[in-house]
Amino acid sequence: MTSLNSLLTTRRRRRGTTSPLLINIHPNPGPRHAASRRKRSSEHKTIPYHRLSDAQSQEIEVRLRAGETVEAIARAVGCKIETINLRRARLRQLGEIKLYPAGRPPKSRRRKREDDASDERHPDSQPNPKQRRKLSEREKGALDYAFRGEDTESHIAATVGCHPRTVRKWKARIHRPGGLDRKPGSGRPRKTNERTERHILREEKKQSQISASDIHRSMRAILDLPVSVWTVRRRFRAAGLPARRPAKKPFLTKRHKKARLEWARLHESWTPEDWRHVVWCDETGFRLWSDRGPRYVRRKVGERYRADKVVRTVKKGGGKILAWGCFSSVGVGPIHRISGNMTGTSYHSILVRKAMNYIWQLFADHPDIPQWTFAQDNDPKHGSNLNKKYLNKKVAQAKGRLEIMKWPSQSPDINPLEHIWNWLKADLDKLGSRPTSPDALWEWLQAAWGRVPMSLITSVVDGMPRRVAAVIEARGDATKY
Repeated sequence: MTSLNSLLTTRRRRRGTTSPLLINIHPNPGPRHAASRRKRSSEHKTIPYHRLSDAQSQEIEVRLRAGETVEAIARAVGCKIETINLRRARLRQLGEIKLYPAGRPPKSRRRKREDDASDERHPDSQPNPKQRRKLSEREKGALDYAFRGEDTESHIAATVGCHPRTVRKWKARIHRPGGLDRKPGSGRPRKTNERTERHILREEKKQSQISASDIHRSMRAILDLPVSVWTVRRRFRAAGLPARRPAKKPFLTKRHKKARLEWARLHESWTPEDWRHVVWCDETGFRLWSDRGPRYVRRKVGERYRADKVVRTVKKGGGKILAWGCFSSVGVGPIHRISGNMTGTSYHSILVRKAMNYIWQLFADHPDIPQWTFAQDNDPKHGSNLNKKYLNKKVAQAKGRLEIMKWPSQSPDINPLEHIWNWLKADLDKLGSRPTSPDALWEWLQAAWGRVPMSLITSVVDGMPRRVAAVIEARGDATKY
């Protein structure tokens, strides 16, 4: 058995009390003081980074800008050194402070003394904290213009917004052949060559509505060329073929194109004075909710579905009204609201009550004009037997003062009344609050019909020779009108 003296001696050895005390040597506290050490460490426990108060965060930023070391700030604020390093890196990224590793100044102060001396000579010449990889064309031009004067490098750097070392580098480059331009062959080499670029343009000629993604996939499959879709788009832009929205035009068959071309050649010799003696008529629809073409909105990321950034839609436009109208070079004629769908019988009623009354009024107001021409599109309801007999009867009654123009099918681009309809619809879109019922929309349309400017009427009538020439140039196909 172990004696009591040996146990006491073992305990004294563990506590370091078996030998005499040494100067400046503290005894081993032993296991007895472990609880007190844990207590002292808990008293000096640091505060995590995410639990810093606003006052502590502000104090850290102030001390960092003052140039204090990280260790001193940690002791003063009572937080970890890692927390100070995170806050220090954040301020350095924002460009608010310029710090060196561990908060210490650099070993060599030669370059710093040169920068301080230049700042003393020119107080405004502070170097730009944002390091740029290359200068823009505007900045290169500004440097080229500044080098012709006698300004110092620091003043030029402050004016352009770059570092004085950048000015010295570009000042040395300006004396080489080519000036500030990049050397030929510099930069990343092109993935495509002349052969592959011809392949891209050849695919576009085969099918003009093919997308860049389709050509990109074909190049990977056929040519085994690992290029991106953006490379294909850049080649199209370089060839002057950027992607655009296609224009919407009526479908034209060979018969339609032939009839349009014959009509244009028949009226090729007409002058603007001849077109001033024509009465045009047409129908169109006006919707309560606008659906005219694509719209654009300026918004930030995450605002796609904000209330004021979306376009509201209603099924079938929320309702619409059909209107018939006519005009001539004298001004607008009567406008009529069509109830329901227009039929041959309802159009016959419009001819009797509206169109012919307006033409006979022109006969009375302008007796010096020998003949007027009535132009209507080739709608099946317009060419019904009932309406044909009625118009032939009116032509006979006019005794040579009225003529019916033969109109080609699928030809809204040669009817100037379409421009007036578009002007009215654009004016409707400008309203702050649109009409909420068909009756209110009809009241607005009647008032707007009387406000059609004479300058617009004169412009579309006098532009008819250009429309005819465009049809002949397109060989009967669609035009820009």
